[in-house]
Amino acid sequence: MNPFELSVKPAYGRDYKNKKEILADYLANNDFELTSIFEGQRKINKETCLLMGICCLRVRYGNLRKVTSINVVKNRMN
Repeated sequence: MNPFELSVKPAYGRDYKNKKEILADYLANNDFELTSIFEGQRKINKETCLLMGICCLRVRYGNLRKVTSINVVKNRMN
C-alpha cells in the first residue's frame, strides 16, 4: 500500500526561497529527499511519484522552516 502523501526536503544541499523554485525543480524531475525512510528509499522525484501513485508531496523549504505542498496529479502547487 502506497501513502497518499509524502514529506520531503530538497536533496543534495539545495534550498528554495519560494514555491516557484520548488515547482520548477519538481517539473524538471530533480530529486527530493524523504524526511522519513519509506521502504528503504531515500530520494524521490516526479517520475517516482507517478510510478508509486503518490498524490501529494509536502515540501520543506526556507532552511526547512516553511512547508508547502505539490499536487502530483495536477503538476501544480496546492
